[in-house]
Amino acid sequence: MPELPRTHRRTARVWAATTAGAALLASLTLSAGAHAAVPGRRPPSPAQIAAARAQAAQRARQVTATQARIARTKSRLATLNTQAEIATEAYDAAMVRLGQAQQAEHSAQVALNAANAQLNHAQQQVNAFAAMTYKTGSGWSQFQLVVSSAGIADYLSRAGMLQAVTGRQRDLVETLTGARAYQHVVEEQTARTLAASQSAGRAAAAAKAAAQSRVSTQRSWLGRLQGQERHLVALLSAARSHVRSLQQERAAALAAAAAAARARALAAARTAAASAVPAVAPVSGNPASVAVAWAYRELGKPYVWAAAGPDAFDCSGLTMYVYAKAGIQLLHYTGDQWNEGVHVSQGQLQPGDLVFFATNTSDPSTIHHVGIYIGNGEMINAPETGELVSIAPAFRSDYIGAVRPYGVG
Repeated sequence: MPELPRTHRRTARVWAATTAGAALLASLTLSAGAHAAVPGRRPPSPAQIAAARAQAAQRARQVTATQARIARTKSRLATLNTQAEIATEAYDAAMVRLGQAQQAEHSAQVALNAANAQLNHAQQQVNAFAAMTYKTGSGWSQFQLVVSSAGIADYLSRAGMLQAVTGRQRDLVETLTGARAYQHVVEEQTARTLAASQSAGRAAAAAKAAAQSRVSTQRSWLGRLQGQERHLVALLSAARSHVRSLQQERAAALAAAAAAARARALAAARTAAASAVPAVAPVSGNPASVAVAWAYRELGKPYVWAAAGPDAFDCSGLTMYVYAKAGIQLLHYTGDQWNEGVHVSQGQLQPGDLVFFATNTSDPSTIHHVGIYIGNGEMINAPETGELVSIAPAFRSDYIGAVRPYGVG
């Protein structure tokens, strides 16, 4: 795409600015429509908005503090969960050991039953032998001494009596004593194993119950905190929404007031411009006078990019429009209008001549503005976006020259 001439580029920038301004105005208008102030009620004051912001900030601090407590509680809960898992595993291990102890107890009970059977058998043999010796009368006193003694060790300490006991008697006594000792050892070992295992099981179960209780308490507390957090977040959202509502309501009220003030200013400008139109009628047949008279009539109308009347104008659109009323056709571009007439010096200027302005007064390709000369060093022109058609000094620092359109006498 070829590059635009400088005048066109400036015009494009003006149009972009105008478009952005129109978009902003449209957004303000929509905002005002969405949050229009209630008739008869004053818009929110800066102090009210500041108070609403302070309340929102307080809610935000409360939410932050609650979230910090929740984080600490969750950390503590994780620790308690770990402790509960450890206690549970200890309980499970204790239960395994208890089962093993119960199995050992069963095995010991089997062994004990065997020992008891062996003891009973030994006791029967001793009784039978005692009955036989009683009947025969041989060795009764010695055997009776052995049987009634505390044990074989007690008997063996009596070296003098050992010789009185036969080999058969010795075997019976040793079998009986050994059976009694084995039975006693098995009973004690089984009782100790079972008691220790049951104690460990009870301790593990108590630890598990305590840990689970702490976890349950912590979960309950966490649930309450989370409920409080949800409540505070809802309050915070409401507070922030209230701040936005107040700000939008105030912005809408200010925009409406500004629009009303601008409308009043525009009406006043148009009234003033209308009063400035010369009372005398234009000279018939003089295109320059007709163009100047029409230029006076357009005072107070707004500048709009690319507009050429009748309700708005840009600079070259205004000069084209007023000369069209005089029957002279000009193109809607300052660069063309510079070449659509005779160039005149500043000393030769007459009302109706076109005066031009450039960024470089030695280079006509930089011309960016045009007005219509009305005499006394003044011109009527459409200045720029946001302004109105008005009377202004003609000999600015960026003045480059003047043109008398073809067809003007």
